[in-house]
Amino acid sequence: MNNIKLMEVYGQGRGSSKEYSLRHIYINPSHILCLREELVIKRLLTEGKLIEGLDKRQNFTRITVNKSAFREDIVVVGSIHEIQKKLNIDNRELLRG
Repeated sequence: MNNIKLMEVYGQGRGSSKEYSLRHIYINPSHILCLREELVIKRLLTEGKLIEGLDKRQNFTRITVNKSAFREDIVVVGSIHEIQKKLNIDNRELLRG
């Protein structure tokens, strides 16, 4: 399966001084365990605490990825439905684990 290019939202720093940026990432869809709507980042965007220039209507998805012995959560730009479609994953594949 081919890796899919997505836009990740990542933070640097701690607490109220945390700054967010965007970067391109590539994800192997066969390593995805779960997709969830990301409401915390959405709230930060509507409060003007995220990345300047992003449309306030933008949605975000938290992707849980299985990386060998541990799991990692990644927040990407796009709604669950947009990300699911881009990854070409149907509901049956997400329920396999």
